[in-house]
Amino acid sequence: MLHIDGYYSVLYLLCCFAVSSSKTSQFFAQQPVGRTRRPYINGWRYFKFKLRLDLTLLGTWVWLGVTIAAYFLYLISGIPESLWAKGFWFSANDVLHIGLIIWMLYIAFALAPQIKDS
Repeated sequence: MLHIDGYYSVLYLLCCFAVSSSKTSQFFAQQPVGRTRRPYINGWRYFKFKLRLDLTLLGTWVWLGVTIAAYFLYLISGIPESLWAKGFWFSANDVLHIGLIIWMLYIAFALAPQIKDS
């Protein structure tokens, strides 16, 4: 059963996506000098241009996807209920928050140093 706090967590992730998308929209439109200006997703841009920033951004998307998948898999697995029956509380939101903390640390220490204002 999906609890109401799960809906808020998904809403939070969607808001984070919207904010990050608007801040990086100029980056997606940029191409190396001499190339046609077309927006590519980070994976395509990395395989085409081999830019380290694209690989790092791709890592942020992959980790966010892993975090969301782990949240929902843990939520529907029944593990939280069995742990609660044993007196141990570790909810799906705990899985989500641990994943998001790791995701934010990755952004702060791996991605932030590569961002350059134009």
